Amino acid sequence: MYVYLIKILTHLTKTLTYLTKSLLFLKDKFKHASWNRNDIKSGVIYEWLSGIPRDKIAEIYNVSTGGVSNIINEWRIRIGGYIAEDL
Repeated sequence: MYVYLIKILTHLTKTLTYLTKSLLFLKDKFKHASWNRNDIKSGVIYEWLSGIPRDKIAEIYNVSTGGVSNIINEWRIRIGGYIAEDL
């Protein structure tokens, strides 16, 4: 009786573990799927001005660290380098 119960509990545990990992994967994959490009750019610039490190910004907005640098550099060019440095 106990052996059968242990087998059932083991199977349930493995199944729940698999489902949990799948849900976590999907959550990460679609974390910011509804954001448009302008939302991401604005958010990256806001976080950068707040002093958040580039790696953390890339993680938050699900973009590469190079993408974060490109967004910031484009923004600097648009507003002027001296003004960007003063901020």
